[in-house]
Amino acid sequence: MKRKIEFRGKNTDSDEWLYGDLQRNAYGLIVVIPSSENDCKAIPSNYEVDENSIGQFVKEFRGKKFYEGDIAITKDPDEPLRVVLTWIEENAMFAWLTVQEYLSYKRNDRIDMNFTLLLTCYAVSDDMLKDLKVIGNIFDNRELLDEDLNTLNKLKK
Repeated sequence: MKRKIEFRGKNTDSDEWLYGDLQRNAYGLIVVIPSSENDCKAIPSNYEVDENSIGQFVKEFRGKKFYEGDIAITKDPDEPLRVVLTWIEENAMFAWLTVQEYLSYKRNDRIDMNFTLLLTCYAVSDDMLKDLKVIGNIFDNRELLDEDLNTLNKLKK
């Protein structure tokens, strides 16, 4: 298989990001086996990760890896847009959603196709990735989501 399958998750002991294969161990805990240790010559270590922090590797572009849950900003100087790399179950695809769309999706567990313009515009393509800069992720930088929600609520009043 040519496609790389990798996950990241936060270690429950050290709170550091771990990258590698994902599995559930005999005790029912979700663990990451670091890619560097995943060979047939030795028994690999496995580290318990916070289930809520797990994100799948989506794409590598110009040496930068993009993972589910990354928050990026468009490089449009006139109107920068904050977007979240999200797995859309009903469409079986990863896409960049605006923060408002992401929060709505998490609340309703579905995408309103009449409202969402970004599914086609911001699918994960090389052409699109060159115009994005990752500024954080939904696990370490929740304030990047709250800030937009607060701004949106102020505008509604």
